[in-house]
Amino acid sequence: MKNIKNISYAVAAFLVTAAASCNKQLDEVNPHSATVETAYTTPTGFTGLVNRAYQDLHQIYGIEDGMFLTEAGTDLWFNDSRGTYAQQYTQYVGLAPGQAQGKNHWTACYRGIYYCNVGLHVVDGANFTNQTEKNQRLGELRFLRALYYYHIVEQYGAATLDTTYKQGAIITEKLRTAPEDIYAVMIDDLEFAKANLPLKWADAEYSRASKKSAMGLYAKVLLTRAYYATGADRTAWFTKAKAAAEDVINNRGALNLDLYPNFAQVGASMYGTTRSQNTEAMFVLAYSEANNTLNAYTTTNGNRIFKWTIPKYTQRPGMSTSYVYGADNEQRLMPTWHLLDLFNEDIDARYNACFQEVWIANQAWAWKGNLDNSKLKYQKAASATDSVIAVGDTAMYFTKKVWGGRLTRRYMEIDRNELYKNPQPGKGASLQDDKVYVTSCYPGFKKFLNPNITNTTRTTDYGDAMIMRYAEMLLIAAEASVQLGDQATAMKYVNDVRKRAAIPTHEADMEITDPSKVDINFILDERGREFAGEQMRWYDLKRVFRSGVDWVAYILKYNPDMTSIQPFHRDRPIPLAELQTLSNPVQYGQNIGYDQPK
Repeated sequence: MKNIKNISYAVAAFLVTAAASCNKQLDEVNPHSATVETAYTTPTGFTGLVNRAYQDLHQIYGIEDGMFLTEAGTDLWFNDSRGTYAQQYTQYVGLAPGQAQGKNHWTACYRGIYYCNVGLHVVDGANFTNQTEKNQRLGELRFLRALYYYHIVEQYGAATLDTTYKQGAIITEKLRTAPEDIYAVMIDDLEFAKANLPLKWADAEYSRASKKSAMGLYAKVLLTRAYYATGADRTAWFTKAKAAAEDVINNRGALNLDLYPNFAQVGASMYGTTRSQNTEAMFVLAYSEANNTLNAYTTTNGNRIFKWTIPKYTQRPGMSTSYVYGADNEQRLMPTWHLLDLFNEDIDARYNACFQEVWIANQAWAWKGNLDNSKLKYQKAASATDSVIAVGDTAMYFTKKVWGGRLTRRYMEIDRNELYKNPQPGKGASLQDDKVYVTSCYPGFKKFLNPNITNTTRTTDYGDAMIMRYAEMLLIAAEASVQLGDQATAMKYVNDVRKRAAIPTHEADMEITDPSKVDINFILDERGREFAGEQMRWYDLKRVFRSGVDWVAYILKYNPDMTSIQPFHRDRPIPLAELQTLSNPVQYGQNIGYDQPK
């Protein structure tokens, strides 16, 4: 054990909101009882408690704060229009212990852990007569506990570890447990989960953790744990991670897993009536329109992840409000030049599946008389002032290409040289300084936009949140192979991902033929291409770059606008609200670089 002690954690009290059943979601129950031992005395009641343990995932996946903590602040994203919204997490400006995003994430994870611990404590009193069913419910709880702890450790570092429940206990004295020791609990939980969870649940319960969910998280946890090790121990961990990922790969038939033939199906599979048949997903968080009370904290807001990376288009030349292009009232993040540059759009279908460059006019527009717009300051050369945009014409073209002609073309146009400062292949580039117009015009990230929108006025949607999918197993196996010095094997797994991503007839162009090119930087690039927007990037960079100095250097190399980032930002601050509940805040301690408790 590390030289950081462990003490139990418990939540002072809990209150569950009852919810009705839904064929896509998880029912839960409301125990109005003096003790949890008497609240969960039947398998049905216990299943309600298990369902409650899932709900805090809605505080992580599909909401704004979750996106900021897991995607923003990296090499791939910057604030729309050079803005400052949530800049503490998107740009590290004034990141401090008192901010809500970090507190909410901490609270959600520990609340989820609390319910898992309650379930593990009372399961023997739930009177299961079927041991398999009992172990399946325990498997769900232990899977979820491992997932919540993964978020805690990778966001905050050493933290409180608790695996027990004590009726009525209010713990005010806590100590922190080293990440390696928390990982030991996570691994033990996942070994139980993958041994006991079913291959598949009924279609109406497709969003429950299954055997493939546990196997996938197990591989991810082992890979991350390997980076904490050194020497021979490090090699052993990477070997375990590779074997765990290959276990999924080699058994994909039995697990009913594979890559979709078309990359665009990854996003599309989150919508519609066939979600339960998703063959690439290994774990999703379901969102329900029919019964939005089951969306926990987001309720009628649903899953809004598709909204925050789309540039404004409504009320622009030739464009009226129509959400067939997605609701654009909450611009948050825009792509860095590095993210766009990762793709060769001539051979890689992922670019056009992820990014929108062209918007077609749905109303007529004349430039004459409209060039003095006080907000956007449209500019056109004299030769273009008499031009018009007709319905069906191109209204906006925001492209990574070198295109030019912003002043002379009849449509709105911003190309890479107008949006970024001297963008060059393989290098980072700052955004232009314009905060009003130019930096609000960029290729829209549409990966998880509903491809079959029927309601063109609704500002939200109810697609599932993708948490884990089969492609990640291939890239986990590739990453572990790189770290083991086996670049040939890494190349094989990378090519499996890249061949699926190829534009038809370009499969050979997408294949890597020189194993020496498949190093850790290539793996990060490939993960950027494959998983951009899937709430992984912050964890990817923290995992690979073990020192704050190296972590900062990589981010600044590709996102030079991140001027406030410091090495200590690699760990988030322990929330002030947590420290204020402790009788020993000084002993518990704050992460280096932030205001220390007194």
